Amino acid sequence: MTDLAFAPNYAVPPGWVLDEHLAVHGWTQAEFAGRCGRSAKLISQIVAGKAPIEPQTALQFESVLGLKAEIWLGLEKDYRLHQARQAEAERAATHAGWAKEFPVRELVKRRLLPETKSNADLVQSLCRFLGIAKPEALDKRFTELQGSFRHSSAFDSNVYSVKTWLRIGELQAADVGLHRSFDKDLFLAALAKIRSATGLGFSAAMTTARQLSGEAGVTVLTVPPLPRLSVSGVAFWLNQDRPVIMLTARHLRDDHLWFSFFHEAAHLLLHNRRTVYLDDGGKAGHDAPEEREADQWAAHFLIPSEYRSALKKVGDLSGVPAKRAAVRELAKQLGIAPGIVVGRLQYERIVPWNLLNDLKVKLTW
Repeated sequence: MTDLAFAPNYAVPPGWVLDEHLAVHGWTQAEFAGRCGRSAKLISQIVAGKAPIEPQTALQFESVLGLKAEIWLGLEKDYRLHQARQAEAERAATHAGWAKEFPVRELVKRRLLPETKSNADLVQSLCRFLGIAKPEALDKRFTELQGSFRHSSAFDSNVYSVKTWLRIGELQAADVGLHRSFDKDLFLAALAKIRSATGLGFSAAMTTARQLSGEAGVTVLTVPPLPRLSVSGVAFWLNQDRPVIMLTARHLRDDHLWFSFFHEAAHLLLHNRRTVYLDDGGKAGHDAPEEREADQWAAHFLIPSEYRSALKKVGDLSGVPAKRAAVRELAKQLGIAPGIVVGRLQYERIVPWNLLNDLKVKLTW
């Protein structure tokens, strides 16, 4: 993020300019006030910077001094804005501790924040990035615009990292141009095709997921996790017609990412549009009914319950080669990636967590 706008660190008080003009003409403030038809007190306050130059006053100065009213008003505007910026910077500097709660180094690394050594500049840059006018507005901004996000008690995420990550996704989603609003039926049809595409390889499947979801009005983003962020995915609505699915791929395995994707898709299909649903990727503690329902929907959509006995048969086989072959065959029957089958087998403890991981696709950023 680079700001090339010209922002001088000074502004000429209009009273200085007026005082210089009076000196050139050899007028006292009282004499000038009389020519303008204004009080000497007002002119004294303008020279001292205590009173602003109003439009009517600027017109009077133009008549007496010959300097356009627009120039006087421009000087006044620049000076008052400069004073306001200085006051804002002083207030911002008092929130240096607040700024340190954010993953600043990572944001600078991703060029989402400029490098700065000034506490005031850092706080103000963070506020601009977060879309807030002052630090105190952060909680209200996320509450009003995105609802109250929910997550399990198992989360060890830092709340500032969570809000930062959500903001990154919000900004990226806003840049994605979609040609239609959310269509539930189209999205369900898209999910079926995306499920089948997982068996074609991760790269092709993710491209398909983004394209088909977009055609149904859903934005799909993959945003790398931030420090102190234990989140796998999130579903939220940018507005009433623009749902977003964000994934971190923090475990860097295809089975984990795809389950997170379909879990978040379930939230969009089944649940309240005013809520932000954060997912920790299957940790214990999914106590909310919506989370359990999304888990069940995703699990059944990927591997229907009628395949339960087929999964158990894989566990009953003797030897890793036999299990590996059975997983590949079952994945072929289901039309999904083998890694998804392995993930289910491990989650249900039919096979150990350290077995068959070679069938999962390792992901990289």
